[in-house]
Amino acid sequence: MINKTARYCLFFDYDGTLSCNGVSEENKAALKKLHELGHYLFLNTGRSKGFIPEEAFAAADWDGIIAGTSYIEYKNTVLCNQGISKEALIQAKRFYDVHKIPCLFEGVKTNYAIGKLEGICNITDGFETYLDQNYDKMEITKWTFCQNISSYEDAHFPGCRNIYHPTYTETVPEGFDKATGIRLLCEKLGVAREHTISFGDSENDIEMLQYTGISVIMKSAPPEFDRFATIRTQSDTIGVAQAINKLFFGE
Repeated sequence: MINKTARYCLFFDYDGTLSCNGVSEENKAALKKLHELGHYLFLNTGRSKGFIPEEAFAAADWDGIIAGTSYIEYKNTVLCNQGISKEALIQAKRFYDVHKIPCLFEGVKTNYAIGKLEGICNITDGFETYLDQNYDKMEITKWTFCQNISSYEDAHFPGCRNIYHPTYTETVPEGFDKATGIRLLCEKLGVAREHTISFGDSENDIEMLQYTGISVIMKSAPPEFDRFATIRTQSDTIGVAQAINKLFFGE
């Protein structure tokens, strides 16, 4: 399954995949071992860069990140930073005003919230003021309503698409998904699609799992995800390590 002479690009979702209430030591060790062999490691998270916890950055010596689908870095160089339009943000605020569903707006450097959100760090107050006076500095690349809003007729935002989860809804720029950055990075690095591996567990990982040559899903991923997967792990906490050891080291 693995070409022992090839250099692979590996892409890791964070929440529920690399991290389950923290990144396990087994996962960290497996990532380190792969990187020492010369393979490329990328964090590919639905979070914006400004909402990625420090633990995620520290989990590996990442070659780059894909954050919120439309922000892409390689070796600390920004390759893509597609923000969401002011018009769409205004429409999201109107949606909140009508339905009172709390929303987190995630940016490259900081985050903004409307409604009551608990346990969220790095939030800047004054969303409406910033939107009115400093939109260009906000760099919002996605937002999340704290409810599945698929049943609402007005849940449409210009230039954006919604990703529906059981208990929340992510909104990202139209034309971007977790596979977008994979294509861009592999083209830049000259890595063939068959030499790509993705690791995921939820709805926003589907395009990534479908695109890569090998796809790994965590133990608790929905049953219907089996059709996208090469491997379903036997663990959530150390599933990344299990899959790496099986694929690369026959363990």
